[in-house]
Amino acid sequence: MGDYEVQLKTKDFSKTFFAPYHPKANLMFKMLKSKYDIDKVFKKTKTLGNILKHSKRARLKAHKTDYPLREISNAVGAPGHDLAKILNKVISPYVGNTNTYLRNGEHFIQILRTGRFNKGIRVSLDAIALYPNIIVDLAIELLEQKLKNDRKLATRTNLSKQELLRLTKLCTKDPSFQCELGRFQQTDGAPMGGPLSRLLADLVLEDIESKIRANRKWKHKWDWVRYIDDTFMNWDDSLEELEEFITFLNSLHPKIKWTSEIEKDNQISFLDILIIRNGESSETTVYRKESCSDRYIHFSSAQAWQEKVAAIRTLKHRALTYCSNPTLLENELNHLLKVFLQNGFPNNTIQRILFKEKTVPIAPQQEIEVLNDETGD
Repeated sequence: MGDYEVQLKTKDFSKTFFAPYHPKANLMFKMLKSKYDIDKVFKKTKTLGNILKHSKRARLKAHKTDYPLREISNAVGAPGHDLAKILNKVISPYVGNTNTYLRNGEHFIQILRTGRFNKGIRVSLDAIALYPNIIVDLAIELLEQKLKNDRKLATRTNLSKQELLRLTKLCTKDPSFQCELGRFQQTDGAPMGGPLSRLLADLVLEDIESKIRANRKWKHKWDWVRYIDDTFMNWDDSLEELEEFITFLNSLHPKIKWTSEIEKDNQISFLDILIIRNGESSETTVYRKESCSDRYIHFSSAQAWQEKVAAIRTLKHRALTYCSNPTLLENELNHLLKVFLQNGFPNNTIQRILFKEKTVPIAPQQEIEVLNDETGD
């Protein structure tokens, strides 16, 4: 907490604030409130940044026009990081309960193969700079509504609804960050990579979806699935109607705006999947952006053997999951053979793993956790 760190040291903070997920949480939290003036902490963090002090870096979006930067935050080691992760576990059941929610690419493949999106024009939508444009106050209001309607909260924690809400505000309001240029306060949005940012984004986007469902004109024409803001839909009306719908979509939130891409030559990409229209059905395979370098962990790197071969096995699993016919699978495995040869791997090792080794299925829950780790949730 900047100059006020002396009020609650990081070590003591972690030990005490880990308590909310512990059976004795209520007692420990009330002891904390009696020992430290939480209202003063709120007041001080309002001007100095909250308890999640992020380090920030940027990654170039080489696949987009004008090469914008994607800001990425890292709050690991900050006093409130572990607290935010625990809060995320407690309140995460409030999102992901709609038929629009995607867990990962494999989940999308399963939905696609049901034929749900076979008709009409296929369209992908993407929010422009989602995380910086989240209005945190709005997300907190939506969370407060969820908390009020939750009758099973006591089965997940013995903190009160008001205590959970105040802790969430403490972790998300006025985030600060530091980089090589110094320390700054983020004035808008939620930090990308923050433990609670994904949940706040889903709350806001599900609120947008509820507004679409409530609209008489669009509720029967609209059907999409969404992985955060990466959205896939089919459109069974004219392109003029589609443009009108996107205009309506852009009116539902004061800051979140959407771009669209329509399938071309019977093909469209979504996440890392290429969808190919084949009559009344679809074929799928792995999609790579033009900027993809195919550079992975090099065989000469000082990494454990298990970590090196895990790269091959992971991409093989993706190929087996995404490729919908033997020809597409063969093409993808041959591409991986070439890629890992370029990354210095012995040919016999690659051949054995790609073409001879029996594949052990990866449990869906493990994959979900990996994806959530990548987004910081």
